[in-house]
Amino acid sequence: YQQPQQLSVNDLIRIREKQVRSAYLLKYGNIVDGAGWDDSIKSVAVSTLKLQIMAASQNSQVKIDVSDKSQDFRQATFIMYNCARLAKLFHHYEESVQQGHYPPLPQIDEVDFSLLREKDEWKLLVCYVMQYPAVVRDALNDLLSPTHDSIVTVNINKMCCFLLDLCKDFSSYYGRTHVLGEPRPHLFPSMFARLYLLKAIQQVFHNCLALMDIQPLTQM
Repeated sequence: YQQPQQLSVNDLIRIREKQVRSAYLLKYGNIVDGAGWDDSIKSVAVSTLKLQIMAASQNSQVKIDVSDKSQDFRQATFIMYNCARLAKLFHHYEESVQQGHYPPLPQIDEVDFSLLREKDEWKLLVCYVMQYPAVVRDALNDLLSPTHDSIVTVNINKMCCFLLDLCKDFSSYYGRTHVLGEPRPHLFPSMFARLYLLKAIQQVFHNCLALMDIQPLTQM
């Protein structure tokens, strides 16, 4: 039996920063240098640690596996990665609008959402966008409906599970769907409907992360 290693918070952050930096160097090469990259690496390291801690249920001991192969670290990274994918999608769209490839996003009441015909599009809408308020109420029930009991339980781990499920379904949908298609006028209505759906998904991401004091990433 190996005794668990005793590490300080700063030690944990340094270990995660080293792991994230190695992953960034593999992906981006020697451009990973300077204050901007350092800030991004630290943000990812701290965010994944927060998610790992808050994913544990309230009646269980929190154990952090510092390995970059650990499941909870991979899950936390997966959440932050998908948040960054959405940011990159909308950044690319705005750039394309400025270059004249696509028209600007119309007002929401001008969008035909009946063009969202795929089963997984409606799953994203019904199970995540529409279900989000109920998930928050469930996680924060003791705070929203206080009793005379001195113990208040905040089930923030339920939000982590919700985010992970959202990431799996979003990633599956995004991998199979070409949201920003060819710049042809007859394809724009479907593109607008999908962009608004993904804007709603992005807002759910941001709201969940804000409740956990985690800054969403724009690049990863």
